[in-house]
Amino acid sequence: MSIDPDFKPPRSPWEQRLCLCPEGDFYKSLQSGKVNVVTDHISSVNAHSVTTDSGKTVDTNIIITVTGLRLQLAGGARLLVDGKPIDVSERSLWKGVMLQDLPNAAFVIRYTIALWTLGADTTAKLVVRLLKHMDING
Repeated sequence: MSIDPDFKPPRSPWEQRLCLCPEGDFYKSLQSGKVNVVTDHISSVNAHSVTTDSGKTVDTNIIITVTGLRLQLAGGARLLVDGKPIDVSERSLWKGVMLQDLPNAAFVIRYTIALWTLGADTTAKLVVRLLKHMDING
């Protein structure tokens, strides 16, 4: 299966919504061969399909609509470890909370609508569990 153009977006990481899938079921679905992903602008929605701006008609079971999102991690601050900059686009984000190779830092990244408090609470509980585990295990 070719990943272009559907998984090679025109924007850089952190300038768009990222596909985060903590349990990996999205990726398992893709590997099953039963799922197709189409990224395009929707021209019209019909009873069982959508037509894209490029004229392609796609039969659908699920439609996930998204808009552009401009995320500025850490408020735009330069992240440094031992005086060396951390390029977030080259790092993994563990459970949406901790950035690879950036020790002693946790992020609360959630949408600023509806479930912000629930997401922030979940993140805080995860960080506390991790700190307790580290304390118990030295």
